[in-house]
Amino acid sequence: FYRPHTLRLRRAPKYERNTRSINPVKGQLDKYSILIHPLSTEKAMGKMENENTLVYIVSQRATKPQIREAFREVHKVEPRKVNTLLRTDGKKKAYIRLGPDAEALTLANKIGLI
Repeated sequence: FYRPHTLRLRRAPKYERNTRSINPVKGQLDKYSILIHPLSTEKAMGKMENENTLVYIVSQRATKPQIREAFREVHKVEPRKVNTLLRTDGKKKAYIRLGPDAEALTLANKIGLI
């Protein structure tokens, strides 16, 4: 049994069904919405002193390459490695390890973290 071929009309919606197609910029992340704020806990300070690593709370939708690019644009420093984890309160934490040419303590002092 074969279904007969019938007339297929193209869709002609009266209005847009979602807001992303109207305003696509609103859904995207920029460098300031990716890096939310640095952390200044004891563990973060220890990582800063011993491992040359800065700890940031970042947007939950941000990926590691996006975090790396945002950090490079905001602080003008090339990160060597980015590790992320999701905290139990639902926020995303990023451990940003700096290269040998940059010092985490001087960058934290410039930010106003110390």
